Parts: sequence; structure tokens; C-alpha cells
Amino acid sequence: MKKIKYISFILLIIYIFLLMPKYCIAIENKSCSIDSNVMNTAISAMKINACAIKSGEDIICTVKDKATAQSVLDAFYYNYAKCKNNEVLLEIKWNEKPEIVNVKEDICNILSKEDAIDMLTSAASDNYTEVAALSIAGETKANKTMAVSYIKYVKEAEAIDYNIITESSNTLYQDQRQIKQKGVQGLKENIYKIEYINDEEQKREFIKSQDLIKPQDEIIIKGTKIRKQPQYILPTSGFVSSIYGERNGEMHLGIDIADSKDTIVYASKDGTVMRAGSYYGYGNCIDIRHNDGSWTRYGHLDKFLVNVGDKVNQGQEIGLMGTTGNSTGYHLHFEIRYGNWPYGRTVDPSYFLDLSKLKY
Repeated sequence: MKKIKYISFILLIIYIFLLMPKYCIAIENKSCSIDSNVMNTAISAMKINACAIKSGEDIICTVKDKATAQSVLDAFYYNYAKCKNNEVLLEIKWNEKPEIVNVKEDICNILSKEDAIDMLTSAASDNYTEVAALSIAGETKANKTMAVSYIKYVKEAEAIDYNIITESSNTLYQDQRQIKQKGVQGLKENIYKIEYINDEEQKREFIKSQDLIKPQDEIIIKGTKIRKQPQYILPTSGFVSSIYGERNGEMHLGIDIADSKDTIVYASKDGTVMRAGSYYGYGNCIDIRHNDGSWTRYGHLDKFLVNVGDKVNQGQEIGLMGTTGNSTGYHLHFEIRYGNWPYGRTVDPSYFLDLSKLKY
């Protein structure tokens, strides 16, 4: 009600100011001026009793009464005093503790509770340098930073890595591993004493720690058993295009493995290169003699990667797949024979090779 009276009075003054020039002209153009007392009265009428929140010599904001000012301070304090579940407030202080003072202030400069809280919070912002208040009659007021410092106990969770323990087993091969027990991370709680200024952490002191969940070691079993070298390995990749046995009324003395041109051909077993050249219907052919009295033949090659007399290891690259000799497409003709090279009886290679790795 009081505010309505003041506004009505101000509107009356403005109305008088608007009528005064016309009144002066009406009295035979005599000069007329506004009495300074009238002006001061009008300006004074625009100011009301209010309460300001100060920090040192600086007024942060102004509200209508002391109750509102106190509620603004309470909300501001709560913002700093409030703690999460893992925090405990130990101390809070200000470089210039805010206080409430009575003032006379222009009614237009009175802030609502919400705006005053925002103004006070901004004044205590770490990134804050100046807070521009309401611009009144072309003038802008500004407040300096208000430092708020506080200390909290803070609990922080931290994972605990598990250990990896290795055990040996002679039932597993050297390239085999088994997990006997899965590792599980533990959890501990660290308590720190942390100092803040305007929400920015300044100093951290470790207080103590306690384990919440103990980690569980991971146990890995590594094999120690030596894997014996397979007697023969697949000499190339691809698919079996012809098996060992009778074919078109004739005996097919090996298996055919088909793939694209220049597919790599490997030594199926350790040995010595006895032949690396063209040999009848085999085309470009390699024979390798092995120490156990057997030997292997690789036919229809495109290129040789070894020479006669070379010692080769199982899995070593010896040539490239081709279609030389009596051949209707790119493939490798592979034989296993027993007896003195270059003679001997053939055996079915499928008895010694894992053909499941090839396509049929």
C-alpha cells in the first residue's frame, strides 16, 4: 500500500512538470523555472527505507526489508554449507562477512529475493571480477569480488587393482592358458580434508583410508608341456579338388589342393630339397627328402623359392602354386612317399594331414 502511495506521488510530480511550461506561457510569456526545493522533494520521494547487504564498504544488493535480507543471506549460506552424502562441512568464513544495514534507496533499485540471491552468489563467484548492478539513470554500479572460503571432509572411492598370479601345469601345452580364478577389483574409501575458495579447490590433505571391498587375485594357469611337431602339415591353402585313389581309370598318387595363382606352398616337413625343376607331367616340381625315410612331392608349381640341396624347415615357403605340366587349373599336387628317393610307395596324405582346415 505504501509503495502505491509513493508511485502515485511520483506520477503527480511528473504531471506537474508536463503542465508547468503551458502554465508559464499562459501568464504573458513570463519566465518560469522549477524551484530546486520542489525537485529535491520529488527525488527524495522516490527513495524508501530499505535494507542493503554489504561486504566491507561495498553494497552487494538492496532489498525491501530486513526479513528479506536475512532470507537472502540464509539462502546464500546454505548454498555453501550444504553437503553431499560424502561431505562434512568443518568451517566457512569470508574475507568480508556480509552484513545487513538500513539504507534509503530508490524504489526502482530494490531487488526481489531471487535476484538478490543471484547477485550475492555472483559476487562470490571465482570467475567474478565485477558484477554490474542495475543501470539507473545511465549510471552502472559495480561490486568487487567477495571471497568465501570453507573446509570440508570429503570421502572419495578408489578402485584397488587385483594381482595376477601365475601357476604352472604340465597337462597344458606351452601356448595354452587357463583362468583358474577371475580377478575382481577391490574398493577403498579415502578421506581428505579439502580447502575451497569460491568453490575452487585450493588444498587437499589425505586423512585416512579404509578398504570397503578387498580385491580378488586373478590366477592364470600356464602350460609347460612341449607340443610335439606334427608329422606333416598342410602344404598350402585352398580346397581339395581331387583325392588320393583311382581317378578316370588311373591311380591318382596324391591329393590336389586348388587355389589362385601364386598361392604360397610350404614344406610339409623338415628335410632336404632333392629336386627343384621340371619333371614330366608334374611340371615344375619339388621333392623333399625327410630323415625318417619318407619324402614329399609338390607338383605343378609356378615358381621355385628354394634350390636343390637346401635344408628346409617345416612350414617354410618353398614355391608358388601354378598350373604347369599336365594340369587343367591352378592347384598343388601333393604326394607322400616312403622309400629311397626318387622311388618308393605312395600313401594317402589324408592319413597324415588335417584336411578339415581345407574346403571341399
